[in-house]
Amino acid sequence: MKKLERFLRFADIVPLNDEIADKTIELRKKYKKLALADAIIAATAIINNFNLITPNIVDFKNISSLKLTNPYDL
Repeated sequence: MKKLERFLRFADIVPLNDEIADKTIELRKKYKKLALADAIIAATAIINNFNLITPNIVDFKNISSLKLTNPYDL
């Protein structure tokens, strides 16, 4: 719990907006098997030019416009 609290002190909350919602819809249309939550996460990263750091590479690997890093590879 302490590690999580420490992490959250440095985290920024990115609100869902129309641009992210539109990108989410686009991703869901293009990648039919992409779950809604994963599409929102990917869209948020793409719109904000973030590098998505996740061990769940499989669900995101086909999204070419997404910068993706597996934390276990660092």
